[in-house]
Amino acid sequence: MPKYSLPSAPLLLLVTDRTRYGDRSLEDVFIPALAGGVNMIELREPDMTARDLLGEAERLRHLALGGVPLVIYDRVDVAVASLADSVHVNSESLPVPAAKQAGRGILVGKTVGSVAEAVAAEQAGADFVVVEPVFFSRYALGREPLGPTLVRRIKSKVHLPLLAGGGITAGNAHQVIAAGADGVSVVSEIVGSDDPRAAARYLATAMRQAWQTRPLLRESLV
Repeated sequence: MPKYSLPSAPLLLLVTDRTRYGDRSLEDVFIPALAGGVNMIELREPDMTARDLLGEAERLRHLALGGVPLVIYDRVDVAVASLADSVHVNSESLPVPAAKQAGRGILVGKTVGSVAEAVAAEQAGADFVVVEPVFFSRYALGREPLGPTLVRRIKSKVHLPLLAGGGITAGNAHQVIAAGADGVSVVSEIVGSDDPRAAARYLATAMRQAWQTRPLLRESLV
Protein backbone atom coordinates (compact mmCIF):
# COMPACT_ATOMS: atom_id res chain seq x y z
CA MET A 1 0.00 0.00 0.00
CA PRO A 2 1.40 3.43 -0.86
CA LYS A 3 2.48 5.68 2.00
CA TYR A 4 0.05 8.39 0.92
CA SER A 5 -3.45 7.76 -0.39
CA LEU A 6 -6.83 9.41 -0.69
CA PRO A 7 -9.88 8.29 1.30
CA SER A 8 -12.68 6.35 -0.33
CA ALA A 9 -14.98 8.43 -2.51
CA PRO A 10 -17.00 10.55 -2.31
CA LEU A 11 -14.35 12.99 -1.15
CA LEU A 12 -15.26 16.07 0.86
CA LEU A 13 -12.28 18.44 0.91
CA LEU A 14 -12.60 21.48 3.17
CA VAL A 15 -10.31 24.43 2.41
CA THR A 16 -9.28 27.00 5.00
CA ASP A 17 -10.12 30.70 4.87
CA ARG A 18 -9.33 32.41 8.16
CA THR A 19 -11.06 35.61 6.98
CA ARG A 20 -14.38 33.77 7.32
CA TYR A 21 -13.92 32.46 10.87
CA GLY A 22 -15.12 35.61 12.61
CA ASP A 23 -14.50 35.19 16.33
CA ARG A 24 -14.06 31.44 15.93
CA SER A 25 -10.74 29.62 15.92
CA LEU A 26 -9.57 27.22 13.24
CA GLU A 27 -10.43 24.40 15.64
CA ASP A 28 -13.94 25.79 16.18
CA VAL A 29 -14.59 25.35 12.46
CA PHE A 30 -12.65 22.23 11.55
CA ILE A 31 -13.36 19.92 14.49
CA PRO A 32 -17.14 19.95 13.93
CA ALA A 33 -16.67 19.87 10.15
CA LEU A 34 -14.60 16.71 10.46
CA ALA A 35 -17.28 15.22 12.70
CA GLY A 36 -19.85 16.09 10.03
CA GLY A 37 -18.13 14.17 7.25
CA VAL A 38 -15.16 16.14 5.92
CA ASN A 39 -12.51 13.57 4.97
CA MET A 40 -9.78 15.81 3.52
CA ILE A 41 -8.53 19.24 4.61
CA GLU A 42 -6.53 21.82 2.69
CA LEU A 43 -4.51 24.75 3.96
CA ARG A 44 -4.90 27.60 1.48
CA GLU A 45 -3.86 30.98 2.90
CA PRO A 46 -1.88 32.65 0.08
CA ASP A 47 -1.05 35.79 2.06
CA MET A 48 0.61 33.95 4.94
CA THR A 49 4.37 33.71 5.37
CA ALA A 50 5.99 30.29 5.19
CA ARG A 51 6.55 30.35 8.95
CA ASP A 52 2.90 31.12 9.68
CA LEU A 53 1.74 28.54 7.15
CA LEU A 54 3.82 25.92 8.88
CA GLY A 55 2.21 26.80 12.19
CA GLU A 56 -1.28 26.51 10.69
CA ALA A 57 -0.33 23.25 8.99
CA GLU A 58 0.81 21.78 12.29
CA ARG A 59 -2.51 22.74 13.89
CA LEU A 60 -4.39 21.09 11.05
CA ARG A 61 -2.15 18.04 11.18
CA HIS A 62 -3.10 17.60 14.82
CA LEU A 63 -6.80 17.78 13.89
CA ALA A 64 -6.35 15.40 10.97
CA LEU A 65 -5.06 12.49 13.02
CA GLY A 66 -6.84 9.27 12.14
CA GLY A 67 -6.42 9.08 8.40
CA VAL A 68 -7.72 12.44 7.16
CA PRO A 69 -5.24 13.67 4.52
CA LEU A 70 -3.76 17.14 4.91
CA VAL A 71 -3.25 19.04 1.65
CA ILE A 72 -1.14 22.18 1.35
CA TYR A 73 -1.97 24.61 -1.43
CA ASP A 74 0.92 25.64 -3.68
CA ARG A 75 3.75 25.45 -1.12
CA VAL A 76 5.69 22.22 -1.54
CA ASP A 77 8.21 23.35 1.07
CA VAL A 78 5.51 23.77 3.69
CA ALA A 79 3.95 20.45 2.71
CA VAL A 80 7.24 18.65 3.26
CA ALA A 81 8.09 20.48 6.48
CA SER A 82 4.65 19.83 7.98
CA LEU A 83 4.59 16.16 6.96
CA ALA A 84 1.46 16.80 4.90
CA ASP A 85 0.00 14.08 2.71
CA SER A 86 -0.36 16.17 -0.42
CA VAL A 87 0.32 19.43 -2.19
CA HIS A 88 -2.18 21.09 -4.52
CA VAL A 89 -0.51 23.05 -7.32
CA ASN A 90 -1.84 25.48 -9.90
CA SER A 91 -0.59 26.85 -13.21
CA GLU A 92 1.80 29.24 -11.43
CA SER A 93 3.18 26.68 -8.98
CA LEU A 94 6.00 24.22 -9.52
CA PRO A 95 5.23 21.88 -12.43
CA VAL A 96 3.81 18.54 -11.34
CA PRO A 97 7.05 16.53 -11.95
CA ALA A 98 9.10 19.04 -9.95
CA ALA A 99 6.52 19.07 -7.16
CA LYS A 100 6.58 15.28 -7.00
CA GLN A 101 10.36 15.22 -6.85
CA ALA A 102 10.57 17.95 -4.22
CA GLY A 103 7.65 16.49 -2.30
CA ARG A 104 9.43 13.24 -1.48
CA GLY A 105 6.57 11.01 -2.44
CA ILE A 106 3.57 13.02 -1.29
CA LEU A 107 0.50 13.15 -3.50
CA VAL A 108 0.33 16.00 -5.99
CA GLY A 109 -3.01 17.45 -7.07
CA LYS A 110 -3.39 19.91 -9.92
CA THR A 111 -6.00 22.57 -10.61
CA VAL A 112 -7.31 22.25 -14.17
CA GLY A 113 -9.79 24.21 -16.25
CA SER A 114 -10.01 22.21 -19.45
CA VAL A 115 -9.79 18.69 -20.83
CA ALA A 116 -6.36 19.45 -22.27
CA GLU A 117 -5.04 20.63 -18.90
CA ALA A 118 -6.41 17.54 -17.18
CA VAL A 119 -4.85 15.19 -19.71
CA ALA A 120 -1.54 17.03 -19.40
CA ALA A 121 -1.71 16.79 -15.60
CA GLU A 122 -2.26 13.05 -15.77
CA GLN A 123 0.59 12.61 -18.22
CA ALA A 124 2.84 14.67 -15.93
CA GLY A 125 2.13 12.32 -13.04
CA ALA A 126 -0.53 14.14 -11.01
CA ASP A 127 -2.32 11.99 -8.45
CA PHE A 128 -5.62 13.86 -8.63
CA VAL A 129 -7.13 16.89 -10.35
CA VAL A 130 -9.35 19.70 -9.08
CA VAL A 131 -11.70 21.26 -11.63
CA GLU A 132 -12.60 24.81 -10.64
CA PRO A 133 -14.58 27.01 -10.65
CA VAL A 134 -17.47 24.77 -11.64
CA PHE A 135 -20.05 27.28 -10.40
CA PHE A 136 -19.82 30.99 -9.56
CA SER A 137 -17.43 31.52 -6.66
CA ARG A 138 -16.30 34.53 -4.64
CA TYR A 139 -12.83 32.98 -4.83
CA ALA A 140 -12.76 33.09 -8.62
CA LEU A 141 -14.17 36.52 -9.42
CA GLY A 142 -13.87 37.38 -13.08
CA ARG A 143 -13.67 33.75 -14.13
CA GLU A 144 -16.55 32.12 -15.96
CA PRO A 145 -17.98 29.02 -14.27
CA LEU A 146 -16.89 25.87 -16.09
CA GLY A 147 -20.07 23.91 -15.38
CA PRO A 148 -20.73 20.21 -14.65
CA THR A 149 -20.51 19.34 -18.35
CA LEU A 150 -16.77 19.95 -18.29
CA VAL A 151 -16.48 17.67 -15.27
CA ARG A 152 -18.10 14.91 -17.31
CA ARG A 153 -15.83 15.55 -20.30
CA ILE A 154 -12.68 15.50 -18.18
CA LYS A 155 -13.73 12.36 -16.32
CA SER A 156 -14.20 10.59 -19.65
CA LYS A 157 -10.61 11.39 -20.66
CA VAL A 158 -8.54 10.94 -17.51
CA HIS A 159 -8.20 8.11 -15.04
CA LEU A 160 -7.50 10.16 -11.94
CA PRO A 161 -9.62 11.03 -8.92
CA LEU A 162 -11.41 14.29 -9.74
CA LEU A 163 -12.69 16.89 -7.31
CA ALA A 164 -15.01 19.69 -8.37
CA GLY A 165 -14.63 23.06 -6.69
CA GLY A 166 -15.97 26.59 -6.88
CA GLY A 167 -19.43 27.49 -5.65
CA ILE A 168 -20.23 23.97 -4.44
CA THR A 169 -23.23 23.74 -2.10
CA ALA A 170 -25.42 21.01 -0.68
CA GLY A 171 -27.94 22.07 -3.31
CA ASN A 172 -25.73 21.53 -6.35
CA ALA A 173 -23.19 18.90 -5.24
CA HIS A 174 -25.32 16.18 -6.79
CA GLN A 175 -24.76 17.73 -10.23
CA VAL A 176 -20.99 17.30 -10.14
CA ILE A 177 -21.16 13.83 -8.59
CA ALA A 178 -23.62 12.75 -11.29
CA ALA A 179 -21.21 14.20 -13.86
CA GLY A 180 -18.43 11.95 -12.61
CA ALA A 181 -16.65 13.87 -9.85
CA ASP A 182 -15.18 11.73 -7.09
CA GLY A 183 -15.80 14.50 -4.61
CA VAL A 184 -15.92 18.23 -4.01
CA SER A 185 -13.67 20.99 -2.71
CA VAL A 186 -15.49 23.59 -0.63
CA VAL A 187 -14.86 26.69 1.43
CA SER A 188 -17.86 28.96 2.00
CA GLU A 189 -20.53 26.29 2.32
CA ILE A 190 -18.92 25.00 5.51
CA VAL A 191 -16.50 27.68 6.72
CA GLY A 192 -19.14 30.38 6.30
CA SER A 193 -21.79 28.38 8.14
CA ASP A 194 -22.79 29.00 11.74
CA ASP A 195 -22.96 25.20 12.10
CA PRO A 196 -19.99 23.63 10.27
CA ARG A 197 -20.92 20.13 11.41
CA ALA A 198 -24.43 20.34 9.99
CA ALA A 199 -23.18 21.97 6.78
CA ALA A 200 -20.65 19.19 6.28
CA ARG A 201 -23.25 16.55 7.03
CA TYR A 202 -25.69 17.98 4.48
CA LEU A 203 -22.98 18.04 1.82
CA ALA A 204 -21.80 14.53 2.60
CA THR A 205 -25.37 13.24 2.49
CA ALA A 206 -26.07 14.96 -0.83
CA MET A 207 -22.97 13.40 -2.35
CA ARG A 208 -23.71 9.91 -1.04
CA GLN A 209 -27.24 10.07 -2.41
CA ALA A 210 -25.98 11.21 -5.81
CA TRP A 211 -23.31 8.50 -5.76
CA GLN A 212 -25.98 5.83 -5.66
CA THR A 213 -27.50 7.09 -8.92
CA ARG A 214 -24.39 6.51 -11.03
CA PRO A 215 -23.61 2.79 -10.81
CA LEU A 216 -21.40 2.82 -13.90
CA LEU A 217 -19.09 5.36 -12.29
CA ARG A 218 -19.14 3.99 -8.79
CA GLU A 219 -15.91 2.02 -9.17
CA SER A 220 -13.66 5.02 -8.57
CA LEU A 221 -9.90 5.05 -8.76
CA VAL A 222 -9.77 6.86 -5.45
